[in-house]
Amino acid sequence: MKRSEHRISFTKTALDALEGKPARYFVYDTKVPGLALQITPAGTKTFYLYRWLDGKPQRIRLGGYPDMSPELARKQASALNGDIAQGINPVAIRQAQAQQCADRERLALGKVLEAYLTAKRNLKASTCKNYRDALRLYLSDWKDLPLTDITQSRVVEHHAALIDQHGGARANLAMRVLSALFNFAAGEYLNPDGTPQITQNPVKRLGQLGSWARVERRQTLVKVAQMPAWWAGVQTLDPTGRDYLMLMMLTGLRREEAAGIRWEHIDLNERTLTVKATKNHSDHTLPTGDYLTALLDRRKAYIGDSSAFLFPGQNQRRRLDQPISSSQYYCDKASTAAQVKFTAHDLRRSFITVAESLDIPAYALKRLLNHRHERDVTQGYIVLDIERLRGPMQKIETYLLQAMHIEPTAPIVTSQPTT
Repeated sequence: MKRSEHRISFTKTALDALEGKPARYFVYDTKVPGLALQITPAGTKTFYLYRWLDGKPQRIRLGGYPDMSPELARKQASALNGDIAQGINPVAIRQAQAQQCADRERLALGKVLEAYLTAKRNLKASTCKNYRDALRLYLSDWKDLPLTDITQSRVVEHHAALIDQHGGARANLAMRVLSALFNFAAGEYLNPDGTPQITQNPVKRLGQLGSWARVERRQTLVKVAQMPAWWAGVQTLDPTGRDYLMLMMLTGLRREEAAGIRWEHIDLNERTLTVKATKNHSDHTLPTGDYLTALLDRRKAYIGDSSAFLFPGQNQRRRLDQPISSSQYYCDKASTAAQVKFTAHDLRRSFITVAESLDIPAYALKRLLNHRHERDVTQGYIVLDIERLRGPMQKIETYLLQAMHIEPTAPIVTSQPTT
């Protein structure tokens, strides 16, 4: 059936009279060229403009009837016909607008963050949490904002506001996270011609203006004179908390590294322990001194087969299948008992300070702390065997035990874990 046999004057009465048929069909208006109404078998009616564009037939949707009146449909169809007469392709414009909307949605800060975390498969769970927390706590108003709308002036203003509200360290953290996402997006999101959609990182403006907050590095630690009191406070904790803090003091491990140690990574015969989830993503194996070896041996008897972790969870549900999730509780409780305020990282600084005072060779100390510097050419030629680190490790342990007035025997565990 030819189009001419479906032409009617579009009036409300005429359109209301049209009914659905077994197959969808179109009727065309007698007044505006190309204006058509599609009728589906269910009786749904929709206005379209039918035109040939760039050598192809195109149907441009205008709106549904009766929400759109015949008069408004004619007005919109006539306007589009005028654009087409001037060489404007409304279909291409609509596609570009739809793509622009899709790009804006895809480039929303929250979605870029999730894409970043998905792409960076080697990131630790704690790092992913820190990135999400930075967005939630300091950049929440920008979560749905496309990166293209985050300008240099916005970054500078928001960074200054964060300094006032949360302090320089947190303000800098939020901006470093934002900068990482911009750098990721610059290589991840491309235009059809291969050029990047993100062409600049507005966070760089902070450096150009010298606006980064100056944050003094913390220098707190447990002083040698405080160590007897510190040890007395630690002994008030349950066996897990006591041993956890003591291990950090005797090894210089970070809190998350110590918390995640599994029994399968401890060799009591060889007297070594290995940390898998380290900050620089490389395995970190340490020799254990006499006291620490005895502590681990007795802790193994205490834990038995109840957990795969050296320090299983100690929450209300006592999740022995997971490691402890926080050191804050133990540090706060021991600090109160000892009247010596400290954090988990203070124990690492204490270990480092003692090691340096004992003149431990610099490269041995770097190895004990798992510090690696790619630009340090000399370090690349030095291979320190575990046994060569045993002497320095024992020397540090002996000094710390003497400072705490501890006899060289491990503490006795007096309670058993409950399941």
